[in-house]
Parts: sequence; structure tokens; C-alpha cells
Amino acid sequence: ARSTMEEELRALRENLRVAEDKVLDCQSVRDMFAKETDMYRSELKITRDERARLEEDLQNAQEKLRDLKAGQSSGDLGSSQQGVIQAMQKDFDARMERYQDEVKYLRQKCDEKEKRCEHLLAERASLAGELRSAGGGAAAWRA
Repeated sequence: ARSTMEEELRALRENLRVAEDKVLDCQSVRDMFAKETDMYRSELKITRDERARLEEDLQNAQEKLRDLKAGQSSGDLGSSQQGVIQAMQKDFDARMERYQDEVKYLRQKCDEKEKRCEHLLAERASLAGELRSAGGGAAAWRA
């Protein structure tokens, strides 16, 4: 009877060690994902700031265009001025589309990382329950 209890104790200790290793692995992955999420959030902020700056540039260019239209007596812009305005508008539109795609990508990555963190936290809670039910008790659990 004693040898079976010792064998069971060894098995429980091994299960405890494996569960603790899993918990530590989960915590390190969670921390890594948290860092990545913070990085993506900072990239998103930078992109939003750049977008605001570009929108302001567009507004200034549109104001200049209105001033040019109002200031001309003939009412027609020169072809070179029209070309510059069209080029500025195309450049702005291309940048806006590129930044919108980047923001969408970063939001998707943040969502994926947050889901992964939730999954890791649930796995951690599950492992903690296994540890408690395996007889490890609160003293064996490291948060």
C-alpha cells in the first residue's frame, strides 16, 4: 500500500511539474503577445497621427485650390496647376488607402493577440484548477 501511495505521489509530483512548466510557458507567451499588442497599438497611433496630418494637408491644398479658383479672372486654371492639383489629390488618395489598409491590418492583429491572451488566461485557470484538484494546493501554485 505504501509503495502504491509513493508511486501515486511521484506521479502527482510529475503532473504538478508538467503543469507548472505549462503555466510558465503560457505566461511567457502571454507576455510576448502583450508586448506585440503594445507595439501594434503604438504603430496604429502613429498611423492615425499620420492620417490626421495628411487630412490636414489635403484640407490646406483644397483651400489653396479654392483661393486659386476665386483669384483667377478667367475662371480656368492653367493646365500645369490642374496637373499639380490632380497629382496631389491622387497622392493623398493613395496614401489614405494604404493607411486604411494598414490600420485594418493592425486592428486585426491586435484582435488576434487579445483572443490569444484570453485563451492563454483560460488555459492558465484550467491548469490552476488541475493543480488544486491534483492535491498541489495553494502552496504549490505560483501565480
